[in-house]
Amino acid sequence: MQQRITINLNTDSKTTDKTTILEYCRSHGIAGIETPCGGKGTCGKCKVTVTKPYYKDVLACQTKICDGMEIIVERKESTGTKEDSMVVLTNGENVSEKINEHVNEHVNSNVVLKEETANESEKVESNEDTLAACDIGTTTVVCYLIDKETGQIISTRSGANPQRSFGADVLSRIDAAARADDNDKANGGLQMMQTQIVSLLNGWISEMLTECGRTKVSRFSVAGNTVMCHLLMGISPEKLGKAPFMPDEYFGRKFNPLDIGLENCQIMIIFPAVSGFVGGDITAGMMETVNCNELTLYLDIGTNGEMALGKGDRYVCCATAAGPAFEGAQIELGMPAAKGAVDKVWLEGRRIKYSVIGNDRPVGLCGSGLSMRLPFF
Repeated sequence: MQQRITINLNTDSKTTDKTTILEYCRSHGIAGIETPCGGKGTCGKCKVTVTKPYYKDVLACQTKICDGMEIIVERKESTGTKEDSMVVLTNGENVSEKINEHVNEHVNSNVVLKEETANESEKVESNEDTLAACDIGTTTVVCYLIDKETGQIISTRSGANPQRSFGADVLSRIDAAARADDNDKANGGLQMMQTQIVSLLNGWISEMLTECGRTKVSRFSVAGNTVMCHLLMGISPEKLGKAPFMPDEYFGRKFNPLDIGLENCQIMIIFPAVSGFVGGDITAGMMETVNCNELTLYLDIGTNGEMALGKGDRYVCCATAAGPAFEGAQIELGMPAAKGAVDKVWLEGRRIKYSVIGNDRPVGLCGSGLSMRLPFF
């Protein structure tokens, strides 16, 4: 789907003639521009079409706007709606109360939340059977509404992380968060990325509550890598981009959702990080799956890849960037597993065959297509 945009500098106080097309689209909530390199001009994937005052395909991150400029942006990103083209896996086992038992046992209970009114307390009691859990990944986000009594997932939302416009990997987003706009702090990278993820979660939670006939979430549990959790809370992840890579916040405690503008939730708990690149997504997964009595290897293969090996009370963990391998972030025709991506390649006799997500014409290769293609060349 195409978006046609006309720029009017006379009526737009946010924009100057020094603003790039990419910066303009970010500050105005216009999705659809891929920037795996974070806007450095190296990946060549942020192309848009300028139709006025000239007609040309340009890199959005390198092209300055001008008054009256008309632009066409192709929507390629997933937005979490039914029309999504990105394939996001959401299936798994039923939610176990063990997760919440772990959280109750280990979180810092000395956190003081804002006082509630009597009416708010009554609402919490009437909705104490509704939980929500969210995995904020670098590439995708998945959110579940859960019935506490049965442990059943009663509603699900998933889609692309809207922060992808600031880069495909955590280092690009750390760099973007550090580049604040001195003239307009509200449109600095950190503030904009926080607004993007909070807006996404607010929309999903509201939709799921309405769908299930409920009004409030009593506890909202969040797992994510250390950088994603910093961005959610509006905390600068800048220290994670340089040695010794020590975060400002390790989480593992309760937060008041209203402090970041998250609505319809009484309490938010963010799973604890272990270090700069071993975050709450790893600790949450290990809490639920690792048997402390056996030598266990735990793998999390995503945009950031982590593995933990150990037994009992000692585990050794490491992390690396896996996204480029799986999503083709730095490959000319690489792309996520979206409509038009070649996802399988095989031989039939002497002929090379392939399948395309959505049974559409091929426009690129996702990670599985790239890896299956290698033996034939």
